[in-house]
Amino acid sequence: MESNSRYNFDYNKVIDKILIDLMLNTYDERTNEYKMVEYLEDSNLDIGNNRDNFRCLLKKCQNKLIIQEFIRKLKPEYFITITTNRNISKKQLKEKTNQFLQTTNRLLFGRKYFKRDKHLNGIGVLESKNGRIHNHYHLLINNLENIDLDRLKTVMKKSSMKIKFNGYRIFNFDSGIDIKRIFDLSGITHYLTKENQDFSNILLLNKGGLM
Repeated sequence: MESNSRYNFDYNKVIDKILIDLMLNTYDERTNEYKMVEYLEDSNLDIGNNRDNFRCLLKKCQNKLIIQEFIRKLKPEYFITITTNRNISKKQLKEKTNQFLQTTNRLLFGRKYFKRDKHLNGIGVLESKNGRIHNHYHLLINNLENIDLDRLKTVMKKSSMKIKFNGYRIFNFDSGIDIKRIFDLSGITHYLTKENQDFSNILLLNKGGLM
């Protein structure tokens, strides 16, 4: 009887190879996670001795893919970066950003925006300071109806001038607030999830700002 040995596969290694390829396609090449996955691949898939690391990397990858899908389904129109002109705590940053968003909502939708449930919709992503850049938020905004980019910039510039910290303006619109219409959602999604591998830094926007 002819042997079927040539048809025998190590299915665990096949699955591990598929998962490693998935992670290499998901992680940014500059991250430690990518380098760790590369190490596993270069070690001839000797994952048995590195199973805990493998599971941890896979869990982070899974979370990353879920966040990316969440952002894609949001279908945001605008990508906004909000940076303060001095370094403040994360709690203070959220408080001042919410004051800025509330003022923006009032100018865009009227004084009774809170009762009418008309406000900026979307999510905010907190990015921790890196080098000389302070803690800051990236906002993905959707459902702005008939509000165009110029109108949004005009209103946000006016709003930024009203927010103060210890008596001084905390936002400089020209150098600290960047507003762009989204044309490459895939690129922005990849950028926002480069270091964010769970939902801890992602906040929903409601009437009061960032939840």
